[in-house]
Amino acid sequence: MSEEIKAEAPAVANPRKSKIVKTISRKINTAKYETLQVNVSYEEEIEWSNIAERAKKSEAITTLLLKDYGKTLLTVQKGLGLIENNTISENAIEESRKTSLKDQGLDGL
Repeated sequence: MSEEIKAEAPAVANPRKSKIVKTISRKINTAKYETLQVNVSYEEEIEWSNIAERAKKSEAITTLLLKDYGKTLLTVQKGLGLIENNTISENAIEESRKTSLKDQGLDGL
């Protein structure tokens, strides 16, 4: 996060609302003339009082999206029998699960 965003901006009288939409879309070649496209999207409405709070909540959504994408990709590849072409290792997925959402400040969404 940049220093400008870290600086606490004055709180607004009424909390503002924003809709945040984030998507990860990836096309993976699984074999000659065969591709797999995996898409994961989040749409969240957040309330915020200052820019720093908005940025923190947006980053939390990004973290959730990345974890969900990794798990979804792994599940799809296992289900289709493509795990030998896995682009995200099972160890990386397991490591991300070990870090709790609360430790990353994601419970404040």
